[in-house]
Amino acid sequence: MRLGRAAWRFDFRGHGESSGHIEDLTLSDLLLDANSVLAVAGPSVLVGSSLGGLVAAWTAVRNPELVKSLCLIAPAFGFLDRHAARPRSDGHFVITSPWTSVRIHERAIEDARKYDETKLAGSISIPTVVVHGENDETVPPTVSERFFADLATRDKHLWIVPGGDHRLNTFVAPIFDLMVQHLG
Repeated sequence: MRLGRAAWRFDFRGHGESSGHIEDLTLSDLLLDANSVLAVAGPSVLVGSSLGGLVAAWTAVRNPELVKSLCLIAPAFGFLDRHAARPRSDGHFVITSPWTSVRIHERAIEDARKYDETKLAGSISIPTVVVHGENDETVPPTVSERFFADLATRDKHLWIVPGGDHRLNTFVAPIFDLMVQHLG
């Protein structure tokens, strides 16, 4: 579908083909990356999946003049806190999922504590779509349901995808359609 709109797509450092290592990143680092893109792109609709969803939400709160609306896909709210008690080896802990195993430095937990997620949803007043798989093994769908209920905006839509997992990679077209329908 062609809408005649410009789009930016990027991997955070330490993700995909970008430089860096995910084990060295903090939420603050990822927010800097998002801010760098927005500084060039200007006011935008942010779409973020998993950790990118968490970053998109914080970016919207911290840069309201640059974020017009949000689409959060299986956002990783509370993700680092849920893993804070994991055993550590050499200052790292390991998070595993069906498709990967990732080492995360404990400073990521300390950095995440600077961001009070309990107030995050209540600070978002722009149109927001939240999509989450009912079978998400990484972030429970109840996390998105609670976030959605607490959103300050009245212009919001939640889709819990039947049979969907954390990646939701087989639902790209319907998620895109939902974005067009609700975010313009």
